[in-house]
Amino acid sequence: MAIETFKLENGVYIEIEHDQDCDRPYDGDDGIKIVILHRNYTNPNKDVGTTADEVLEWCKDNAREWFITNLFMYEHGNVALRAGERNPFGDPWDSGQVGIVALKKSEWGKGKGERNAKRLEYAKNAAEHYGQWMNGECYGFIIKNADDDELDSCWGFIGMEDVEQEARAAAEYHVKEEGERRAMELEDEAQAIADELEEDRPDLYN
Repeated sequence: MAIETFKLENGVYIEIEHDQDCDRPYDGDDGIKIVILHRNYTNPNKDVGTTADEVLEWCKDNAREWFITNLFMYEHGNVALRAGERNPFGDPWDSGQVGIVALKKSEWGKGKGERNAKRLEYAKNAAEHYGQWMNGECYGFIIKNADDDELDSCWGFIGMEDVEQEARAAAEYHVKEEGERRAMELEDEAQAIADELEEDRPDLYN
């Protein structure tokens, strides 16, 4: 069922739907480690550790190759994840550190020459992205024409902003195609009417 519908030109429209089978972000990506030590949530990187002591030991052993920062969670209904040195939420009751975000220096930005301030931005974006997935903010889009024919679709987007942006970009081609198709149909209809009038025209020479 569509949760958002966007009407475009030439009868083309976009339907945004929830994706119930969206893959976990960064699953299988060896360049990032998101560690969550919380009894209510699955730790996506148990290879780093399943206890605070194990994670600290991993951080010490891998500090040269990995940029590592703290991961904080705010849980009140939905979940919010933020990466950084200090808790950004300011709520000692519903928030606290739950793990780390680690980025392999050789694989992010400009590699080992990247500034840590920039790596922190990457880590913050990754944490927020993962939090959206935890909240079920997973979507897909379907592009249809005025006859409700499906023209295109794609799934696996996390965050409404991303799916809207990709859907509109994908729809541009179909808007153009539908415009050309409708113009040809109108031209054919006009020609058919002209041919019919020509057949019914009285012969002025008889």
